[in-house]
Amino acid sequence: MLIFFRYKGILLYGPPGTGKTSLATSCAYDAGVNLFTINGPEIITDYYGESEQSLYDFSSAKKAAPAVVRFSSIALLLYH
Repeated sequence: MLIFFRYKGILLYGPPGTGKTSLATSCAYDAGVNLFTINGPEIITDYYGESEQSLYDFSSAKKAAPAVVRFSSIALLLYH
């Protein structure tokens, strides 16, 4: 009996300069899908409603599926 798992995503983790962004960009280009980049500090703001608007804009990636979504500097969200 063969069991196949369909992955919904992967996590590329490592120090700066190791090619994570290049790999994500190359994968999106080779697969022929859209690439969306979301920077962690841009999501969190001090003004009421702007953070929610940023996440609402993120829904455009769902509409353009299949797509590659790249989160950059996501660790900075933990310290805000």
